[in-house]
Order: sequence, then C-alpha cells, then structure tokens
Amino acid sequence: MNFRYDKLLHSSNHVTNYYENRSSVLKKLEAFRSLYNNDSLKRSAFERYKILNNYLLPKNIETEGDFMLPKVFPYNGNIPKIWVSYNAKVPENAYEYGLHSCIPDYCFNSTWTNPINACIKVSQYAVAIAPDYSLWKEGLPCQNLQQLWKNRVITLFWQNLGIPTIQCASWGGADSESYCFDGLAENSMTAISHLKIGSEKEKVLFKYMVNKLVEKKNVTKLIVFGFPLGFDVNIPTSVFPGHIQYLRTISKYGKW
Repeated sequence: MNFRYDKLLHSSNHVTNYYENRSSVLKKLEAFRSLYNNDSLKRSAFERYKILNNYLLPKNIETEGDFMLPKVFPYNGNIPKIWVSYNAKVPENAYEYGLHSCIPDYCFNSTWTNPINACIKVSQYAVAIAPDYSLWKEGLPCQNLQQLWKNRVITLFWQNLGIPTIQCASWGGADSESYCFDGLAENSMTAISHLKIGSEKEKVLFKYMVNKLVEKKNVTKLIVFGFPLGFDVNIPTSVFPGHIQYLRTISKYGKW
C-alpha cells in the first residue's frame, strides 16, 4: 500500500478522475479485507487488532507535540457548494457533494469502530471533512487527547487511501491550546464547527482559539459549519449550515 496523499484532481475531467480515484480506494480496502478476514490463517482477535492498527496508522509517520499526535496532510483543492452530513443518506451524484461530520459524535462513531465500511461510504463524495470529535472545556487532557488521537488517525487513514480530506480542528478549554492543534497541517484549509455559544466568556474563548488556530497553522481558508463567526480572521472563510440549522429547519418546515 502506498501511504501517500494522492489528492483528487478537480478539472474538466472531474467525473472521470472521481471514479478512477474511488476505484483505487476500493481496491485498497478490498485487499485489506482479504488479509483481515482470512480465516484460514486462524488469527487471534489480538492479531487481527494489530493488522487493523497497522493499516490505520503505518509506521514511521511524522508526529507533532509532546503527545506525538500523527501529522496529517494539507488540502487546498476545490470545495463543493453543498455538504451532506455523515449520518444522512448518500445522495445520487455524490461526487458533486462534500461530506462533513460536524454533528454529534454518536452519529459518526462508525468512522472509528468500523473504519473500513465507513471509508466505502466516505469515498463516494468529492471531498470529506475529517471527523469532528468533541473536546470538553472541563475534560482532562487524557480525555481530550483520546479524541484528538482518533481525529488524526482517521484523517490520515482517509488521506492515505486517496480520499480528499480536509482537516478539522477542535478544542476544549483555554488550557487545551497547548496541544489541541498538534498534528494539524500548516498552510491548509481547515474546518471548524460553530454551534450555539451562550455566555460572553464562551464567545471570548471561541474567538481566542480560532485566532490561535489561524496563527499557529497559517490556515489558508476557514470552513465553518454552523453560524457565522461574527469577527474577522483576515483569511477567506466559507460558512455552511450546521446541525443546529438543520434541526431548526426540520422543526419549522418538516423537511430540509
């Protein structure tokens, strides 16, 4: 398996490139299935786990920070105008859409618990936003680091398979700033969630962390799911409807 990030080229041959890229992804996944599910070798559950672990995170990867979070690759290609959440039905002509996971964690938990089948779904889209695992303001570093580890591993897994993937940043309290951006690529588009923020203190924290993200990682474009930021970050920014807007629309009109 070639662990390089072969980004899908967006051009006049976009559809052709899409199908060629997806075919390559599926071949790699099928090769893994054959190895993982080969019952004739009578592997133990632990041996199967090691195979899966090595496949998700190859050896000799670059890491960053005191906690050695895996370093993901940048993405600066085209982005679609319409995004579909991971828990939604895959639309026809999915190659025209993007996939996002800026939804409650339980809605995309299969990206971690069943990564092979999840990739088959994700690879149908033109580009994907990495899973947005939640961090907590009151959470211990060990709890938040586990969430960051899952995000970096799955992001890198998708990228190594050839799935165009945009990194997603998240944070907990102000103290998480020392580690929460480790492993993210520099000079890359980056996605964040901007859901309902209540108190003035939370608004100050959100603005502080967004500015730190842009400064530390030299973000080329910010992709926001949810509400507009409400402040200027001095870089290109695109805002798309998030989970809250979806629920409000369903509640008001009965459909999206």
